Order: sequence, then C-alpha cells, then structure tokens
Amino acid sequence: MTPGEILSYLCHLERKLPSREYKMYLPSHRHDYGFEDVTVGEMNDECQRMLEFAGMGSFKADCQFTELEGNAVGSTNPGMTPDKVVHINVERNMKGNWKAIMATLAHEICHHVIHLYGIQPMVTWILETYTDLCTIYIGFGQIILDGYNTNVGGVKRAIGYLDPTTYKLTCHIVSVVCGGVSSDNTGLAGHDVYADEAIELWEKEDDKRKLLLEAFKKKSSKLAEMQRNICAVEQLASLYRKEAVSQTKELETKVFSTTYTKENALSAFQFIYESLLVEYDKSDEHQKIVNHCETLDSVAGRLYSQIEKLQKVEFSSDFVCPGCGKRMKSPAINDGIKIMKCNSCNTHFAVDTNQWVVDEKRKNEYLTKEEAKKYLETGKGEIERAFVERLPKIIRWVAKKRL
Repeated sequence: MTPGEILSYLCHLERKLPSREYKMYLPSHRHDYGFEDVTVGEMNDECQRMLEFAGMGSFKADCQFTELEGNAVGSTNPGMTPDKVVHINVERNMKGNWKAIMATLAHEICHHVIHLYGIQPMVTWILETYTDLCTIYIGFGQIILDGYNTNVGGVKRAIGYLDPTTYKLTCHIVSVVCGGVSSDNTGLAGHDVYADEAIELWEKEDDKRKLLLEAFKKKSSKLAEMQRNICAVEQLASLYRKEAVSQTKELETKVFSTTYTKENALSAFQFIYESLLVEYDKSDEHQKIVNHCETLDSVAGRLYSQIEKLQKVEFSSDFVCPGCGKRMKSPAINDGIKIMKCNSCNTHFAVDTNQWVVDEKRKNEYLTKEEAKKYLETGKGEIERAFVERLPKIIRWVAKKRL
C-alpha cells in the first residue's frame, strides 16, 4: 500500500474511534516461549489485558486453541457478543509461539473494535485492511511486527493480510505522528521518500498549525493561479464590454434615433454601403473591435475545447445588454445575428445566436502535444502533413521527425 492509501484508512479510524492518548502496548510476557506451550489461562489473561488496552474493558475474553481450516491462524465473530464475551479461536499448532499468539489476538480484537464503532465494510479485503491497520493505530504495532512471520505445524505463515513493508511504514507513521517517537528510533524509515520527507517536516516544526498553513498554500497554489486568471479574464471582458457599449451606442444612433425619410436617404445609403465594406474597414475603431473579437475567440475556443472533453455542454442563449447590463434570453437559437431591444433601457443591439461549436480546424489549433502525437501515429499521407503545418512550431518539429 502507498502512504496515501494507508493514511486514508488511518484517518477514517481517527474519525470513528474515540480519541485517546497514543501509547504502545507492552505484553505481560516479554520472552518468547521456546519449548513450553502457552496455556489457555495465560492466553485469556493476556487477551483480557489487551481488551482493556483497546477500550473494551467491559468485555470478557474467552479464548481457546482449536484446529482451524486452511491457512487461518485465528477466528472470531464480532457480531455475536450480546453477552459481552469476546470469543477467539487460535490455531492449536501455535501453542509454542507466544509472539504469533499475541499478533493473532491483536488482529481478532481489532475486528471487534472496528465493528463496535461502526466500521463494517462488506468487502472482505477492505475489512481485513481496516483490521490490520487498526492494530497499529491503537498501539499493537510492535506485537504485529514481532509476530507477523511464524511457523505453524512446520509451515511458515504470515499472520495478517498486508505485506511487511505496509506494516513497517504504518508503524513508522503512527509512532512518529501520534506517539511522538523520534523517527531515528523507529528503525522503520526508508520505505517511501515522500513519507520520510513529510515526517522530517513534521519533526522539525513544533508549530503544526504553521505546517498546515504551508501545506494549504502548496495544495492551493494552482487554485490561486486559476482564480487570478479568472479575475484577469473578467477584467478583460469588462474592458471589452465598455468598448462594445460605446460602439453599440454609436451604431444605434445612426439607425434607431431617427426614422428613415427621403430627407436622410443618403445617410441611410451610406450606412448600408459601409456595412458591405465592414470586413475591409481599416479604421482604428473597427480594427480595435476586430482585435478584441480575435482575443475573445481564442480564449473562448480554448475554454470550450476543455469543457467539451469533460461533458457535452451547449452554451446558453443568454445575452447581456451592453447598455445597462441586464441579462436577457434570445428568442431563438441557431438563427444567425438577431437584433434585440432591452426592455429596461431600450438599447438596441445585435446578438449572435449561432450555437458555439468548435470545428475541426479550431480543435487542431488547440491540440496538446500528446494529442498531436497520437493523431500522427494513427494517420499517414498528405492529410497528416497538412495537419502538421497547422500545429504550433515545437509540435510541428516533433511531428515532422515522425513523418
């Protein structure tokens, strides 16, 4: 398991289990039984101590040695304790291995602990992962490390469901973060470079709040950048809207301020004539609007190409009056350029009701390097070469190397 996965389980345990001061459980028997078997009485006495340590002092231990099926070394049923008796079966071939018995008891007790506090996943491997990590979280970590590998009936077995590295890394994190043990004294570092770096930061800084604030800034850096860019786009849009208001008022005056008569026929004809030359208008005012349109078109195209990747989105048919800023709905969509009149300020303005669609040419302009490479790998010939010519310079150079 990665440190991130381990921490997600541990944090859930931290939220669900009662808060308590972390300390490591110390067995009553500090020696391993070499040739003498552990008695049922000794096992029950130790299990009772462990229950009290785990916050289950009101429960009574009832352990026995029995022959278990398959590779099982212990079993219990956390859902069957109406009499507040914890029944645990331990593989009889482990009688001579005190460390393995301790590790088995720790695991089975933690089945009851997580069940007691509402952690009851239906998937077996998730349940067993919670149980194994709970043994370390509540202070049975050293017992698990000591009794993980054992010999049962001449067969070498591993008690628990996780790999040794996961147990060691979890013990390392919990003992340092919860127990205040120096990482130099755990002897369990070196399993993950980022976990070691985080622990080093944790130990160096006594002010954990300061660490949290620094972590917040680091994790929020891209969000902050995005917010800044959103503000820049909003300010840009505000400036462009002022230009649009000015131009709209000027055009509106020429058409809607006076009623057409024969007396102003030449003025009307001039306006119509100039509308035909709009694409060739080189005036500063017109060119400014053209430049604004190109800038906004580029921004909108890039934004829409990203939205399109995530979900099918159609731009709303809402428009803002350039005169007073009131938001309005277009009476039609995909109906070309429409003239609208604001019912608040009576300003006339034109709106583009065409559906905003990123065509193939536009999509090609916004292709990432990875997308361009993928496209080139699936196509050949002149079509691909023509496509390459439309790519940014650096992507074009890479693409030509492959064609």
